[in-house]
Amino acid sequence: MILLKAWVFGNGSLLQQLLYQVYSLLISLIVESPIPKCYAVYANIQGSKNQQCPFYHRAIDSNQRKKGKIVQLECQCIFHYYFPHIINAKPSSKYMAIVCYGQHDHPPPPAIRISSTIKNELVRVVRAFGGSAECTARRLIASPMLPIMLNGQTELTETHIALFNQDALNHILRKMRSEEYPWGTDFQGVQYLMRQQSIQNPYIRQTIFYPDGHFVILCQFREQSQLLLESYEIQADKTFSRTACREFEINSYNHKTHRTTTIARIFTDYEDEDGYYQGLELCFKTAEDDIGRRIPWGHLVSSEESPIRVKAILVDEHGGQMAGLGKYFEKEYPFQNRHWHITRIVKVCRVHYYRTINRLMPHVDKSISYYI
Repeated sequence: MILLKAWVFGNGSLLQQLLYQVYSLLISLIVESPIPKCYAVYANIQGSKNQQCPFYHRAIDSNQRKKGKIVQLECQCIFHYYFPHIINAKPSSKYMAIVCYGQHDHPPPPAIRISSTIKNELVRVVRAFGGSAECTARRLIASPMLPIMLNGQTELTETHIALFNQDALNHILRKMRSEEYPWGTDFQGVQYLMRQQSIQNPYIRQTIFYPDGHFVILCQFREQSQLLLESYEIQADKTFSRTACREFEINSYNHKTHRTTTIARIFTDYEDEDGYYQGLELCFKTAEDDIGRRIPWGHLVSSEESPIRVKAILVDEHGGQMAGLGKYFEKEYPFQNRHWHITRIVKVCRVHYYRTINRLMPHVDKSISYYI
């Protein structure tokens, strides 16, 4: 670069002087560290709570990428809205007027239109990573799927500036959600998926809506029913309770593959005795109908009658699970009460057991704990 500048300076023509100025400008841009620019524009309801940009950008005099600070811009424009009057439940006019005074001194909102290439890649990535049921624009932009959509890039540029418009992204996601789930993702949506699945090997087996407003949904393959009758022990555990719908799974340890296998998933909106009873009864009845014989419970069937039998049911310390399981055995095998069945087949999870004891230890009087 130094030799180039000396050569240009040594020739006194006007054209070469102009070339020298151009080269000097390019050299200054290369030598000096350019100020990182961020093209993100958020509305007040879209910005993060910590006032930081969710993307990492180049920092001056540092090799590490850092999050920039979102600058709050104020608009000095004044808007006047004129609405029609309502007279006798009818508007006085079919139009409204908006008058704006002042000049906008802030960047325009992000572009609404997303290119077809990025849109198609967005749709493909969302469908490949679980669908659009719980996907939102905020989760999508902050997720590790962003480099896949940007062909390996880790930050948005001017080419992808439209992706900053969360309204446009949510519009695409709502359209995908309406195509995948035309009846929504609630109880009616599950019934729609149940009608669309294969008849030979269905997964959604039961969708029951009770008169009291509660519902129970059972998801269980026929192969999973076979695993239930080949299990030595089963575990019933709740997996999540983020929404009004509760899910609990029935799992089993497979001694052939040395893996824990899910036998059934049950969705319901209440966790009392009746809720667990209805879910467990659906699971056990469906398994018996698929296989054509009763489940060999270990406290009711001897080893001579069935070498493989369910010897234990592992539950946590939720009162509804214990009561619902006892109600099932009392109605299916009424020759003994529920307590007789529970004490002979139900085992409490050791983790939940000791967790409860440790939680109660600070409240125990140490003076009498020695004599217990």
